[in-house]
Amino acid sequence: MAMQDHHEDINVAASGLILNPELPWIGASPDGVVTCACHEPGILEMKCPFSAKDRSLLECTKDSRFCLTVPEGGVISLKLNHS
Repeated sequence: MAMQDHHEDINVAASGLILNPELPWIGASPDGVVTCACHEPGILEMKCPFSAKDRSLLECTKDSRFCLTVPEGGVISLKLNHS
């Protein structure tokens, strides 16, 4: 599923270091910043695990050790309890 199917006027922009305005010694460097007309801005972090090089995303979600899951609703998402 594409993000465009779930958002209005979605845009992904490249990102550099983002500092917390209240705690400027804390920062992050996500791969991108996502904005749309229907939600608050979010960050994009892209991963390309070597262990998944020969499998589809859906196949990977069936592996309990993999960082993605398919909860109810059928949208692939990051496991909240993944270390």
